[in-house]
This record gives sequence, C-alpha cells and structure tokens, in this order.
Amino acid sequence: AAAALPGPGPARGASLDVRDDGGYGRVFAAHAAAFPGARLAAVFLNAGVYETGDVVAGDASTWRTPLDVNLTGVIAGVRHAARAAAPPPSPPLAVVAVASAGGLYPMPAAPVYAASKGGVVHYVRSAARGLAAARNVRLTALCPEPVDTAMVSSASLASNQATAAAGRALLAAYPRLLGAGEVAAAAVALAADASCVGTALMVASSGALYEARRGKGALVDVSERFGVAKTGGA
Repeated sequence: AAAALPGPGPARGASLDVRDDGGYGRVFAAHAAAFPGARLAAVFLNAGVYETGDVVAGDASTWRTPLDVNLTGVIAGVRHAARAAAPPPSPPLAVVAVASAGGLYPMPAAPVYAASKGGVVHYVRSAARGLAAARNVRLTALCPEPVDTAMVSSASLASNQATAAAGRALLAAYPRLLGAGEVAAAAVALAADASCVGTALMVASSGALYEARRGKGALVDVSERFGVAKTGGA
C-alpha cells in the first residue's frame, strides 16, 4: 500500500498483537509522537488467520484465535483509529478493514474464518454511518478472494490433516491467487474514494472489483413454505 501512495516519506515500524486493545492505544500514541502535528489520513486493518485443526475435536483455541484476531482485533483497531481522527473541517479519516470474500459467501474450507470475516463486513456496514457523523471516520471493508500469501499457501502443507485438507480445497477452488499488490492497490483506491462509507468491496481472483450490496432485496419471502401467516408489514 505504501508503494501506491504519492511521494517518499518517513516511516516508523511498531509491533502489535491485534488481540491487545491496549497495544493499539500505544501504537497510535507512538504514531502521534513520531509525526507531531500531522493529520492521520488512513488506517488499514489487515491481520487475519485461519482456524487450525478440527474445530469440533480440538481445543477452544482452534476457533477462538481466528475470532479474536480477525473480528475483535478489527473492532479494537477501529475504535482506536476513531479516537485519533481529526474533527471537521479536516477530511475524514479513511479506515479500511480487510475482511474477505469468505465474509460475503460461504467458505466450507474455513468456516470459522468465514464467520469472523462476515462479522467484519457486518460491523463495518452497521457502524459506518454513526462513525462518519460522530467521529469524522469513513469506514469501509475490503473483501479479497484468496491472496498469494504464506498464510494461504502454507495451509495445504499443515501437519494437521484437517487444516491441510481445507488448504488443498481452497487452492483447488481458486486456480489463480490474487497478488498482494493487487489487493494493496484496491485498498488504497477504497480509502481514496470519498463516496465510500460502509462499502464492502470484493476483489475477485480475476482482479475485477465488485461492490457487495446489502438490504432486503436479497431476501426471498418463504412464509407460505413454513406455514406462517403474515400479519402486516414487510
């Protein structure tokens, strides 16, 4: 993402466990100290892990870790970013939460991962308008199909048979993996588009971009099928 931004500039590194809410506070404080007087323009929340092993037979960490990293970590990141946002008349702070296409449709190879990323998408859609009005934050979600990263490629080689099988199924379903540069470019474009508030943008493995729409238009009335009589309203 940095390579896609105009002009050279100083950079600072910091380590962070996204499960640590206090850690976010320290990182944002360190940023403010390193760049005094500079307006924070964009935040990209990009941590993500798959479940490992058999969720049913394994211990609780098998499914709790992806929820803590992928969903709770994003919520913590958004709240600390919102605290750091400059008020109007400064431009809104762009916050891009990296979810997944698996948060938009079922992902049998990694159902807990999909649940956590679906939570990210729904959180973004639910919180965006309020954050825009109260905190001058423009919150969006980026939903890429599988990306050519160590996390994806190593899943098929895992020592745990369930994890390896899920990894192989994922790679078989997507013969072409997205490049990290493609996803970074989409993230920067989403952050730069002032019209995007609560937008969930999917990056397909072909490189095409799709806006995932929401609302009741996707619902099908099956009341008759279940013998339910409607009493009024939608």
